[in-house]
Amino acid sequence: MPRILVIDDNPLETTRLHAEIASLNYDIAIACTGADGILRAREFNPEVILLNPILPDMNGYDICRKLREQKGTARVPILLIATVGIIQDKEAGIGSGATGLYAQTDGIKALQAKVEACLHTKVILDKRMYHQSETQANLCDPHLLTITDPVTGLLNKKYLQDILAQEFLRSQRYGTFFSIIMMDVDCFKEVNDSLGHDVGDQILHELSVVIRSRIREVDLLARYGGDELAALCPQSSCDMAVIVAKRIFEAVRVHIFPRLGRREGWEGKPLTMSMGICGLPNPHIYQALQVVSGADLALMRAKRMGRNRIEVATEKDITLISPAT
Repeated sequence: MPRILVIDDNPLETTRLHAEIASLNYDIAIACTGADGILRAREFNPEVILLNPILPDMNGYDICRKLREQKGTARVPILLIATVGIIQDKEAGIGSGATGLYAQTDGIKALQAKVEACLHTKVILDKRMYHQSETQANLCDPHLLTITDPVTGLLNKKYLQDILAQEFLRSQRYGTFFSIIMMDVDCFKEVNDSLGHDVGDQILHELSVVIRSRIREVDLLARYGGDELAALCPQSSCDMAVIVAKRIFEAVRVHIFPRLGRREGWEGKPLTMSMGICGLPNPHIYQALQVVSGADLALMRAKRMGRNRIEVATEKDITLISPAT
């Protein structure tokens, strides 16, 4: 039976959630303060946490960060309980490591869909961490070679597409959000031409480390091909994915890549990226790879508009990739 921890000091809300979650055959534990919530998280070992960001003893965003710092809860999906008029700043939630939002007005079906999506995400995260640890322990494992990129150490295109197909089916069934961020390094051919492909590969590896430090634990980062990377953001609308993309954008902009100093005229010049975003649900998208195509169209528009920017797929883009056209 899946374990759900609710951290909320509102007795009416916790009673309602307890009744609804119990009816869905989940095991539920309640904590009424942040300190108690952190303690219960260690003892109860939840698979999903519902967290009210307004608590009497601690700021909910700080609690979220503390849970992310604990080994046992670092990968546990966290849904912020959004009450009307309280959750206005999605960026604060994403920045603290939250997986997504659950509004009290959403109803039991939405709650079930989001909890089920979180449980699915937890399975993916556990598998990813297992693969990462196994990669460190045994770099010659033939299975790991089939799912990881040898240059960056990221997931490869094939594995990301497999996960994308699963997320697409889940979104079609439950109406849950997920988004794709396609990223391309601006003018990277110049780097390869002037410094060589070996140095280019080293820079790509360093870039992947920078990006991984700025995405959420639930997001999956892959090398999609060449200097193009892709981040799959479960339970994220396009607006939420834009927040993640901006964090990546800024981190890459301020990062100093020492190897670029060997390229004449590049000293002090930042490495920049163009990004395109597309997400679900969308009534005009019928296939999983259309999400990638939509993000690619937005990425190409970012390139045409001068690079070093973020674009979101428009309805026109979606029409262009629709199978009906």
